[in-house]
Amino acid sequence: HNDVTYKLAAPFAAFACFQPAELGGGDFLLADGRAVLATLPAGVLATLRERLLSVRVASIPFGWLADLPLPPSLLAALRGAALSVVGAILSAKVPLDLAVAFSADERTLQILEQPKAPVNRHPASGAPTFFSSLHSQSAHLQRRRAGGGAAG
Repeated sequence: HNDVTYKLAAPFAAFACFQPAELGGGDFLLADGRAVLATLPAGVLATLRERLLSVRVASIPFGWLADLPLPPSLLAALRGAALSVVGAILSAKVPLDLAVAFSADERTLQILEQPKAPVNRHPASGAPTFFSSLHSQSAHLQRRRAGGGAAG
């Protein structure tokens, strides 16, 4: 699990569930990041290196704004104001260097970790490993949970 927690906590962590999920769910994928890195096709890894990876920490629905019958320039100004306000609040209250941006369809304000390379190094050994943050913030998993309706 590689994410922004290094800003506030030690670089080593482990997750454990001591009770099974009673109503289904509770799935958690484990993989050796070194093994994932070794099996990734070179083209896929090159694409990931070019695009970088960013975890969406939270999202705020803004479809209501996009649906208002306003001129595009006013909608853009309102989106800009929303980004400024949310960004200022985050900067003042959350010491994690988070970014804010609208989704491609401009219907969701996203709070994001800073983009990272797909390969990072173990803090003690320096061995390269694949960056893994495919968990609850993954756009794919969020759409799956929402029945395909959530935009990432």
